[in-house]
Amino acid sequence: MKHRWILLLLLGLFASPAAAEDPILSGPQPGEKLTPFKVFVATGERQGKEADLIAEWDGAPAVLVFVHELTRPGAALMRALDAFQQRRAGDGLKLGFVFLTRDRTQSEQHLPLVARSLRMAAPLTLSVDGPEGPGNYGLNRHVQMTVLVARKNSATASFALVQPNETDASKIWTEVVKLIGGSVPTLDEVRATGGR
Repeated sequence: MKHRWILLLLLGLFASPAAAEDPILSGPQPGEKLTPFKVFVATGERQGKEADLIAEWDGAPAVLVFVHELTRPGAALMRALDAFQQRRAGDGLKLGFVFLTRDRTQSEQHLPLVARSLRMAAPLTLSVDGPEGPGNYGLNRHVQMTVLVARKNSATASFALVQPNETDASKIWTEVVKLIGGSVPTLDEVRATGGR
């Protein structure tokens, strides 16, 4: 009996409270399909038009970023992902930023300023489905960003980022490299080449 109490005490000491918590999830999980949905293109060559990124990418390797809330550290992550996509565009890598907002008119005016400030190559788009995003994607509005890595219209990795910053880029790039090969660059390497 004494040994049993000691064992229970030791298990209690080494049990992590975080391990008991459910992981934070947002969006399709690995193996789940990415279904087509409409966006409004707020920047770039097709500014002012609607598009369907999933249908257009036709199963190409892709990073799809749903922006629930934009912060300065989150903007730094967006810039890092944009620069990485420019480096790997020759390998067919696609990148899409989809903002989820209640005030579409204000966002249509604001996003071109964001794109210019960050010098983004990838267009910034708005979900036509409002702040919840595409209904069947199951996006968690309690995170600031949901980042999906996909190929053949299926998620291969999903990141629910509560407080995103550019240090998250490496783990996302690692998942992309699994799909398209090559090596995972450092942030300094991406910054030094300006995405090329």
